[in-house]
Order: sequence, then structure tokens, then C-alpha cells
Amino acid sequence: MNIPPLHILVVDDDPLVAAAVRLRLESAGHRASAAAGGQLGIDAFMAAAAQGDPFHVVMTDLSMPRVNGEQVAAAVKAACPATIVIVLTGLDEPLRSEVGSRRNVDWVMSKPPTLEGIHLALSQLLHPGAPS
Repeated sequence: MNIPPLHILVVDDDPLVAAAVRLRLESAGHRASAAAGGQLGIDAFMAAAAQGDPFHVVMTDLSMPRVNGEQVAAAVKAACPATIVIVLTGLDEPLRSEVGSRRNVDWVMSKPPTLEGIHLALSQLLHPGAPS
């Protein structure tokens, strides 16, 4: 399934990880921005929406100090429920079962995400039920 170019925000407290994911997304034709931490991510999301250039997707690290990925997801979904939220985690835990148990999260993916993994997630979220 073809993925249209999307406006994607990457939130991670490790700026190198955020930059790497942003570059990977840009190489696939998406317009991506990175925020170095949860509160900066929320601020960037709100600013883009206020300027009439909202993000279609937010990819956020789960474990961050002060404002974690679940808090980012909650703020994003409260402001714009249609925004896709993908949580990235480096934790060694069963990820698939967590999607349903995490409110405001559409997909959970292990770090570092591959472009193929991101494409699969976006395909399934944008076109539910379609073959990937």
C-alpha cells in the first residue's frame, strides 16, 4: 500500500535518535521535524496546529524524563484525536499486547525503528484491513 507524504513529528529525549529517525523519514519523502523531549514535542505539536500546519503523525519515545511518551500521546489526542500516535520503546517487553492497553497510542514499535517497520505501521493505520 502506498503511503502519501506525511507531516511527522519525532519526539525523543536523545537528540541523536530523534535526528536519525527524522532523516530516515525524510529519505522516504515525508516532512519531518524532531523535538528533544516530551514538553518540547507537545509545544511543537501545538504550535504547528495553531499555524494551520498540523502533524499527521507523532512518533514519541516512551521513556523520557519529566514528560514521557504517554503524556505526549495524551496531549496530542486531546488536541487532535485523529492524529496517529506511534510510541517507540527500547524496553525489552512484549510490544503488540501493549497497543490496546495504552490509551491514546495507535501503535507501539521497538527502537530503533526501521523504515520498513514505520511503513508497515503507517500502512496498517492509514488503511486498516488492507494487505500490507
